Amino acid sequence: MQKVILLSLLLTVASLSQTKQINLNSSYQVKVGDYAALLLPNLIRPHTDLDAPIVCTYELESNTIDLEIFGGRSNVEGARGTMNNYMAFVHSSFIPYANRRLGIYLTDQNFRLSYFDRLTHKIPKLILQYIGGQFVVPAQ
Repeated sequence: MQKVILLSLLLTVASLSQTKQINLNSSYQVKVGDYAALLLPNLIRPHTDLDAPIVCTYELESNTIDLEIFGGRSNVEGARGTMNNYMAFVHSSFIPYANRRLGIYLTDQNFRLSYFDRLTHKIPKLILQYIGGQFVVPAQ
């Protein structure tokens, strides 16, 4: 769980460093979306049997919580099944929790999921995305 939090924080800092050079001791104003993105993986692990490695970040420009799943499915249907399981948790548990604890109202429009096959290829290959409540097969 601590590794997921650390990785999420590192990815947030890495995304900031793409736009400008920053020091590690630079201040950063944490957004509610950042906190929600850190909470999501920590709630998934103890409350589900979903075990694919995940990275979760908040994207300010799109106002989305981006959940990247690194699983072992190499086809669209397998990826869709796994993503449906993650979204079932998001709808049944995470959205109500975020509403209660953070006072935010989330919908499908606030989530972007990407499924990567991490086993078949040397570099994880994007298989399927869930954007704005719809599945999208990326151009190959």
